[in-house]
Amino acid sequence: MALLANALEGIIADVLPKKFGIVCDGCSFRSEHYVAVFTAFLHDDKMEKILLAMAPLVDDDIVDHSAPAHVAFL
Repeated sequence: MALLANALEGIIADVLPKKFGIVCDGCSFRSEHYVAVFTAFLHDDKMEKILLAMAPLVDDDIVDHSAPAHVAFL
């Protein structure tokens, strides 16, 4: 798994331009809530996105699913 992560890290680093954005998003499926982190950047005048991480919110006490709550979770 570490070899795959290192390989993908290198590929993503090669693809990313000097300026890029970080996007946090969340989604729900039934009672599960997930947080995702993307990078967003322009490539050939087209917006591109790469999923960097995704994780379930496993704490049942979390009721705030706002952007600041997602950042605090990360």
